[in-house]
Amino acid sequence: RGTRGGIRSWQEDNNHFVSGYLNRPQLVMLNAQAEDRRAELEAEAEARARLEAAREGTVWRRAERTDTPEAYRSYLERFPDGTYVEDAQERLRQFERQARREARAEERLFWDEVRQNGSAESYRLYLQRYPNGSFVGEAQASLAELEAQVDTDRLTAIENQVLGNPVIRLLAERRLAELGLDPGRVDGQFDENTRRAVRRFQRARDIEVTGYVD
Repeated sequence: RGTRGGIRSWQEDNNHFVSGYLNRPQLVMLNAQAEDRRAELEAEAEARARLEAAREGTVWRRAERTDTPEAYRSYLERFPDGTYVEDAQERLRQFERQARREARAEERLFWDEVRQNGSAESYRLYLQRYPNGSFVGEAQASLAELEAQVDTDRLTAIENQVLGNPVIRLLAERRLAELGLDPGRVDGQFDENTRRAVRRFQRARDIEVTGYVD
């Protein structure tokens, strides 16, 4: 019923006899319109990607000039799949190593235990015990990441229904690579590079950004 109604609406909009059924000339016309619309959507996605890249470049240059942990975390929060993610993460690791050298032995030992535990509760406990500690920024960033973590079990179940076949996963990665989204090695294994490419695809097409395929 919904399909027939859609056909009737399309026929009316295109000045055809309204029947709810397609003949061959109408089908040819409908396919041509769909191809035109697909090209429009791809062009819009490319335009959004270019705009996002320009914005990212501005934020990254500002972070480099400021050269503070807060600036790099701000970049990562805004562009978690950006071009300079690895550079920002490496700079944060350098800041952390510097902080470790400057931290008192007791706090450093406790922070090592917190990192090993990796739970939201442990990061909260560190912030309570050392509100002005050397690792406050790192603890806050890790806590925010944990609290904002998506429901991966649910998303994985949905993705497995869609991409349960390894060949289909391989084709999906190949398509991401063809679109220039850099999924890493095209081997049918969805690693972090693949997730990042999926998020780039979703963000450019104004789809909910999860990193998982539905």
